[in-house]
Amino acid sequence: MIRRAQLAVLNPEVSAAFFEMFDTTQLQPGDLPPGSSRQLQFSSDVVCLDISGPDVTDLAFIDLPGIISYVAQGQDRGNIEAVKNMVKTHIANENTLILLTITMRDDIDNQGAADLAHLADPTGSRTIGVLTKPDTVLRGEHANWLRVLDGVSHPLKLGYFVTKQPSPEELEEDLSFFTVRERETFFFAETSPWKDRTDLHPRFGTPKLTQELSKVLGMLISKALPGLRERCKDALQSVRNDLEKLPAPPSDQPAAELLRVVTTLSTDIERLVRGSDNFEVLLQKCRPAYQTFKSDVRRTWPQLCPFYDWDDMNNKNYTATEFEMNPAEYAGPADSEPVFLKDVRAHIQKSLTRELPYNVPFKAKVSLIRRFSESWLFFSSQCLASIHEATVEELKRLVDARFGKFALTGLSDKVHAIVETQVELSQAVTQQRIQWMLELEDPPFTLNDHYFSTYRDKYLYKYKEARQTQTTRIESDGSEEDAIKNIISAFLRAGRQVTEEELGKLLGPDPFDEELIVMAETAAYFHVSYKRIIDNIPRIIDHDFLHSITKEIQGRLIQELELGTERATEQAGMYLAEDEQVGLERQHLQRKKERLDAVQAKFWGFGG
Repeated sequence: MIRRAQLAVLNPEVSAAFFEMFDTTQLQPGDLPPGSSRQLQFSSDVVCLDISGPDVTDLAFIDLPGIISYVAQGQDRGNIEAVKNMVKTHIANENTLILLTITMRDDIDNQGAADLAHLADPTGSRTIGVLTKPDTVLRGEHANWLRVLDGVSHPLKLGYFVTKQPSPEELEEDLSFFTVRERETFFFAETSPWKDRTDLHPRFGTPKLTQELSKVLGMLISKALPGLRERCKDALQSVRNDLEKLPAPPSDQPAAELLRVVTTLSTDIERLVRGSDNFEVLLQKCRPAYQTFKSDVRRTWPQLCPFYDWDDMNNKNYTATEFEMNPAEYAGPADSEPVFLKDVRAHIQKSLTRELPYNVPFKAKVSLIRRFSESWLFFSSQCLASIHEATVEELKRLVDARFGKFALTGLSDKVHAIVETQVELSQAVTQQRIQWMLELEDPPFTLNDHYFSTYRDKYLYKYKEARQTQTTRIESDGSEEDAIKNIISAFLRAGRQVTEEELGKLLGPDPFDEELIVMAETAAYFHVSYKRIIDNIPRIIDHDFLHSITKEIQGRLIQELELGTERATEQAGMYLAEDEQVGLERQHLQRKKERLDAVQAKFWGFGG
């Protein structure tokens, strides 16, 4: 059997199956097996022979080829280095005991194996020298070999042993193991000079070598044991980690298990919408979108300028932005162009029908108000789109976390589709609700009389004050509101109480009083309306979009996954079925874990 395996390794041209039943006795020395044009001298492939039994030690014994320094003509000189590299590879492991075999038929200095052993084991702690063929030593050469055994020449830390194996003639006798060992003992006991060196008798014979090998192997094992235990522990932990990374094995109640996972996902989504601990990311993404929406709406403030035209305003050293009532809320340049008194007068004239004098048509005010609110639907939709994008991203992350391991069964894609459908439905409903909310802004309406009146009076006073000549303009180092308060306080100290509206009247009549009132009411209504919108739109998105998903998602998942039907168990079983490759990987890791558990138990039991 070993011969057939060797032939298969050295004749790669021939199929390995051919040698399974091949009769090696058909080959004469030098013959090639059928189908082979050239036989290799050496191969890095290994012929393995496993021997098992109750009293057999768990060891690996590797019989390496002897070191060669030349090859015959026509042979591959690369074999020299190939053999050396093969030997170096196998003796490099620190847990390997090197049995340095030296034939006594040749001069020890001509055998290169010792050099390779020294390179692999410079301390000599795992190298034992074995001198073979003592029956071939020529007369007069025994002294040189005795010097080696005495450690005078070519010393080794663990020393040398001498063994005598059967000669070619003895091998043909088919001797028993006991007979071979008996003849070896007789040789060393009756042959000079071996019989005369009683001090070396403990190093003569295969049994003595076997005893020493057992002793040295025990020492190597004891030395390597802590490292081996640690490596076994690390390997075991690695296997446990790999097992934990695998999906949980399929449940024997698939419908209940699928419902549990669906409920867990629904709870995760609810926490996400509420911004619970460790689920704050979505609401954190919503905040910038709401702030952008607020700024966008705020920039639609109407630039109503109480001057006839650009030249009139520039001559009085004013700018359009000076008529913004709350600079702290100023969000940047207005989106609209400035509107002057001549523009408002022309607008009013176009709106007149049968009105009495000094009556401005309501539709004139409505059309002015529409100018600043016409882009609010776009900004609201833009805000919803940003929230939608952030929501889709976070929901995808949650679905992947809970259902990603079921990608191969189609469950993950199915759940993604169900969640996306619910998100799109909620978005459509929210878009309709936003549009409905903005439609309520036309025509203008408010019961917030006090807030509207306060801003109307402030704007009217501000406009009239700006209309005065530059020499009569009230100056203030503080804000406009501070200036108004200071003036009213001055009247109170003089014993007269005035309101902001009366303060405006004190500045005297103006030929554009009618237009100034329209401007003041338009600007005042903007404050009432925009503050209402920047609260209501985010609340609609939060209620009709985000919370709607939370309310509807679990029921939709249960319905679409057929968990409430008679097919629930069958359908859930298919969804939760374990991938074949995952199952095979689990079995492989379980078997590996069992082996490592057994090895670890042996390690801790070894040596107490």
